[in-house]
Amino acid sequence: MMTGLEFVARELQQLEAGICPACGSLIPIARGRAYTCDEACHGTWIASLLQKFGETREITHLESGKVYAVPTRVILEQGIKGSDLEKYPEVLRESESTKSASRIEPIS
Repeated sequence: MMTGLEFVARELQQLEAGICPACGSLIPIARGRAYTCDEACHGTWIASLLQKFGETREITHLESGKVYAVPTRVILEQGIKGSDLEKYPEVLRESESTKSASRIEPIS
């Protein structure tokens, strides 16, 4: 089984060689810097990436430390900047202090 990093490395090697990751054919020069040879292959490729990585990814804002649930499709097709993260729902996590406090038994 291929790890996520190995999968991405293989995909990037194919893209650098001008090979469509969905069907394996050469990407026509007329498509410019496109990642796939046509729109049908683009949909297939995106679907395979969503299956591999899930519908959303948890992205941490480096300055605030907050974690946001960002659609994987947005990351792949548009990219994401730290300033864009506030558009997406924040992932609320139980803090470490709350976790440890909830394990303490009350004294009777």
